[in-house]
Amino acid sequence: LFRIKFGVYGFPKIIDEAFANLLAEILVATPSKEDYALLVENIELSEYQKERLSHLKIVKKIIDNNLHSLFEETPQEIIEKTGRFYPGLYHRLEKHTQNFAWLNTGHHVQPMNIDRTILAVKNSLKDGDALTELENLLERNKKIISAHDQLIKKYQFNAKDLKIIEFLRQINHYSETRKAGMSKAVLWSYPLFQEIAERLNTDVVSLRQLTAKQIIASLYAGSIHPKHQIIIEKRLEYYLCLLHQDKIYELSGDEAKKYFEKHFSPADKNITEIKGTIAQPGKATGKARLILIEHQVEKLQEGEILISSMTDPQMLPAMKKAAICVYLNQIAIMENLGG
Repeated sequence: LFRIKFGVYGFPKIIDEAFANLLAEILVATPSKEDYALLVENIELSEYQKERLSHLKIVKKIIDNNLHSLFEETPQEIIEKTGRFYPGLYHRLEKHTQNFAWLNTGHHVQPMNIDRTILAVKNSLKDGDALTELENLLERNKKIISAHDQLIKKYQFNAKDLKIIEFLRQINHYSETRKAGMSKAVLWSYPLFQEIAERLNTDVVSLRQLTAKQIIASLYAGSIHPKHQIIIEKRLEYYLCLLHQDKIYELSGDEAKKYFEKHFSPADKNITEIKGTIAQPGKATGKARLILIEHQVEKLQEGEILISSMTDPQMLPAMKKAAICVYLNQIAIMENLGG
């Protein structure tokens, strides 16, 4: 399951973009970009929206019970006091943590814990828009259905068009949930990797440098072969995977470094323009802030332009402060732009 999920990770995005470019040919009328985004927006909440809804309901409960002052204390004090005096609230915090343990999971596996849940709640209590956001999420379905109906009338789509739009809506749904699926796969498979690493007397990060066949061969042998140990060391040092003319080429260590230096020149440090996908149409002026890892979110200042290669849920507080958000997948270029 872990390998399959990674294999289909990018597929929905490719399909969605391919169809978006064919709209003029396959629909009786071509909607604007804004209308198209509304048409294919999925009615069902994504996994991340479900987490957000659960989170905001906890915030509302705290506000309704006038417990703001309690959440000004340390996470440990909050855990102790809610557990003793507000068991219902503690249960909701604990249940939320269990249900969405996958939320922050990355390749090095940092699952959600109750301290993180409490920190997120504390941040939302400082945000005056939390209850408005909750109301919008609860009303979301009605608004989307209404918008869909209005656009169908506006463009006079026929039955065939509606089937195509529904198909695109489903693709969009899978696109939204694919990252959640990947995070779950990483989290759920982690105990397996821990056990294998223990048996092979290594660590999980080193183990992940090997292919499935190499891991299985090591398990049969009872240890990691010396040649595989060299592979691990080289891949941790430098690794390059290249798809060229339907073939996959792998290089590691010095070979990978030399190839990269030969074929990929460093980005111009005097770059004055970058292009990417914006989260929402509009214009803004401000200092650009490059966010490569989640901890850098804290550096973002009010009104700055957020540039990132990811759209993780922990980005949400930063997105609210940003003047505009830009998604850019050219990391090699971005790394030379500085802070």
